[in-house]
Amino acid sequence: MGRKKRRKRADRERASERDNADDEAERDADSALGTPMGMPDAPIPDSPMPDSPMPDAGVPDMGMPGAPIQRHPQSEEPGQASLDGEAGERSSLESLYDSLDGSRLEALDQIRADDELWASWQSTIESDVIQREIEANGWGVIEDALDRYHRNIVQQGHEPVAFMTGDEANEWYFETNEDADAPHKPGCIALEFKPSDADQLYRMTKEGKERGPFFARLETIQSQSSREDILNALGLKEEWSKYEDGEPGYDMVAKLTITGDENTSILSTIIAPMEDDSPAVVERETAPVERPGGEEQFWLTDFFPKDSFNMVGPLSEVQNENQ
Repeated sequence: MGRKKRRKRADRERASERDNADDEAERDADSALGTPMGMPDAPIPDSPMPDSPMPDAGVPDMGMPGAPIQRHPQSEEPGQASLDGEAGERSSLESLYDSLDGSRLEALDQIRADDELWASWQSTIESDVIQREIEANGWGVIEDALDRYHRNIVQQGHEPVAFMTGDEANEWYFETNEDADAPHKPGCIALEFKPSDADQLYRMTKEGKERGPFFARLETIQSQSSREDILNALGLKEEWSKYEDGEPGYDMVAKLTITGDENTSILSTIIAPMEDDSPAVVERETAPVERPGGEEQFWLTDFFPKDSFNMVGPLSEVQNENQ
């Protein structure tokens, strides 16, 4: 399934969820007011996204992360309570938007100015996986997405295409990598864009392996104090880059040079946690090591010309350049 069709399908599913919730709320409100509704011809269908069910309770109070509200409380006026909760969420989100300033406000204003992009942004935020992230960790997921948008679109000059959840980005990745580990944090907001200006991205690698699908900003690599810290930040397994003689890799840094003329697509996401169960790691540490990830990464969803990639040099030299 193409990514445009998949995004449209996801948008339709989310719209269906909202319509079903609104219909149920209207029936509940009518029942509370004594208006006869009659028996429906068929039972109300379950959520079209069975992997991400909408809980009856625990949907976040958007103004107070961690303090759940009840969408369908057992009260005399369940429909009204549900509608009040929905209105509170929307109001709290608008309050967040009103509180933004600087680069985040600039990013939001640019997104709002494009109807299609704004619809994609809203649909992504309303998804179950992002709502759960907000409930657990507050507004950070939205602020992080605005920061990445500003850096890559406003500052760098690339062309935004659409937003999606990290979960949807993983589904896209699995279409051609069925047995791979999930590279994207499910509860992040992914930004798809097309290169529109010159740029450079970097990756940890080994000698002779300049090309690859995942890159990062140079400062992400240079900001870490050791090779092990970089592996943790980028969620990398030792075995993915070992040499034929068994020696550990990830001792070199390669660069992708973007001209801005490429007819391709790049996804900015947050790196998912990764359990490094590489034999060398287990032997050294006596158990697998959890690599938390959490940094921004760039997934090249299409091919770039071979001459776009080149080796920068040893990791130790690249790190010393920042000292």
